[in-house]
Amino acid sequence: MCIKTGVNLNNLFAGCRLKSKKNMTNSKEQMKKQLYRFRMVGIAEGISFLVLLLIAMPLKYVFKIPEAVKFTGWVHGALFVTYIWFAFEVFGSFKKSFLWLLKAVIVAFLPFGTILFDKELKKDAALLEQPVQL
Repeated sequence: MCIKTGVNLNNLFAGCRLKSKKNMTNSKEQMKKQLYRFRMVGIAEGISFLVLLLIAMPLKYVFKIPEAVKFTGWVHGALFVTYIWFAFEVFGSFKKSFLWLLKAVIVAFLPFGTILFDKELKKDAALLEQPVQL
């Protein structure tokens, strides 16, 4: 990704300058925010999945109210895509293993999965809170 400093329609990359190494590294504060956002989206995704399974689906199939699944499904779908996006972001920023990423994706398909996975993310958040030893 580059920052445009000039306008040149003939060459899309004209005027781009590369980010310095200082800007490319994630600060501890940015990493905390990123992990916090991932945790909150994960919890929201997990709750929306439970609402879809335990409330909206019975409303649709037992009480013949299909609108409940339509609305809840849209919300859950958006949260699911956001959760997967943040999983990739955390995977890259925190240099997690592929196995961690696979686990993060699998738990999104299980009821209570992302809520239980949050316990592991709390440990990462606690590690970020510790002072840096030189």
